[in-house]
Amino acid sequence: MDHHESPQAIEGSLDVIAAAGAEVGIRVVCAYGVTDRHGREGARRGLEENRRFLQAGAGAWSGCTRPSPATTRPWRRRPAGCRPGSGVHIHVAEGPGDIAAADRLAGLSRDDWLMAHCVHLPDDHRLRGTIAHNPAPT
Repeated sequence: MDHHESPQAIEGSLDVIAAAGAEVGIRVVCAYGVTDRHGREGARRGLEENRRFLQAGAGAWSGCTRPSPATTRPWRRRPAGCRPGSGVHIHVAEGPGDIAAADRLAGLSRDDWLMAHCVHLPDDHRLRGTIAHNPAPT
């Protein structure tokens, strides 16, 4: 389970990934990694792809990579179309440039969030949800 970021192939991409998983016989939980690294329009299109896939009843989470103030805005409330239990898969504090992520997300995170990587997440992070914490490299 992970999310993908293919800015040249956003619309319909989660259907393609789910179909490929079904073809080879593996379970897939899909999410498009919403990010503003591809501009505001790319972030909007990624959020819409997650919303579309979830509304179709697919097994998915909403995804976000390296959350900035712009990309965390949709998660201030459950995005329209995201059904309860779909959760949010978000990459947090992957590198030194994202150390402030915990402060930005502290009031937003919920129990149905999966926060991945978290290499630079402080112990007193005040985040809710499941944290897949990878130790900092030595």
